[in-house]
Order: sequence, then C-alpha cells, then structure tokens
Amino acid sequence: MRTISEESGATHDCKASDCVHGDTDLSKYPRRYNKFTRDHAVPVTHPNTIFGSSFDNGGLHRLVVPQKNERIEEVLKTHIPNYTQVVILVNSPFYGGSGGKWATSTVNFKSNDIAVHEIGHSFAQLADEYWAGNQYAIESVNRSQTAAANAVPWKHWLGKDGVGIYSYGGKDLRPTGSGHMSIVKCNILLPLFAPSAKSNLWRQSSKNLALLLR
Repeated sequence: MRTISEESGATHDCKASDCVHGDTDLSKYPRRYNKFTRDHAVPVTHPNTIFGSSFDNGGLHRLVVPQKNERIEEVLKTHIPNYTQVVILVNSPFYGGSGGKWATSTVNFKSNDIAVHEIGHSFAQLADEYWAGNQYAIESVNRSQTAAANAVPWKHWLGKDGVGIYSYGGKDLRPTGSGHMSIVKCNILLPLFAPSAKSNLWRQSSKNLALLLR
C-alpha cells in the first residue's frame, strides 16, 4: 500500500565511516533517475517522512532503517492486520536497505536484489554469507564453523541445488559458493530449502505480504 509523507526520501547525516563525501545535484538528472551506484555521494537530507527512514545506521552508510516503528505498526494494524511479511520501500534513489523486523529497500535500480536479500534476513532469519566483520560471525541456519557434513545446520540439503560446505572469511562456512546471501545483490530468497519446500513456503507467505510504499 502507498503511504503519504509530507516530504520524500531518507534522512542522511553523512556520519558513517564509509560515507562518500561530496554532493550529488539531483537537478542534473532526469526525474525519477535511480541508477546511482554505491560510490555516489548521497546529499545530507532531513525529510519529514511517515516512517523516518535513515541511512548511516550501525556505522554503515548503506544500512537504511525505518525509525518510527510505532507508526509502521499503526498502519499495519489499520490496513493489513493479518500480514506475514512486511517490505518497506523507501523513496530514495540511492543504494540502501536492511533486514530485521521490517525488510527495507530504497528504490535504487538494485532494489529488486536488495529487497530479496533483506527478505531473506527478515522472513527466513538467514545470515549474510559474506564477511561483514567479527561482530556478525555467529552460528546461524546458513553459517557455521562446523565442517562436519552430518553437523552443519543445512545438512539435509547437501548436494541439492548446489548446496555444499564452502569456506569464507576465515573459519566460517556457508552452504553456497556464491550468490544467494553471499553478496548483497542476491537472487534467490531461500537457498536452504529444497525446491518443493521453497515454493510452498513462499506461496504461504505471499498471501499476507505487506508492501509499504512511502
């Protein structure tokens, strides 16, 4: 559903250590242009939006997170009370998104990939399969430091659809060699489920998919 904001975009204070400093003059680009890559400078902005989404969360510029959780819950309770999965699209042309309670993506030209990746976090509790730092090196359904084939969390899917035991980032192991959750621009939602389970699970969840546009 489309939600109304007084202004458009996402807050950006340019305080994350990996921010690209500089200025991108949007007036020089066509209307609705969104093909900004991750190395484009995002203007410092403080728009008044319904969900208060912002860049620069957790010290990462690309981590775009809606801040007004109570407002989101109010909208859902009023309009989509039986939702299963929420996807929030933030009306910013710059690259960003996040998983967690609300799967979130900007409307950058990579938003399809971003949204699927973040839904993997929010809906299936999948971990990143790329090295994001020691603070994220925890055991998960798709990440482990156990190499034994009979002990990894994804043991039931070994040998199916390319699922195996692949090392990355030192001691960590993942079920795929590339793609899926191993890079931010993944292309498959649930890499750990066999095709039949994957389709059934998605069919059930898509009945109550709440897509919030703002």
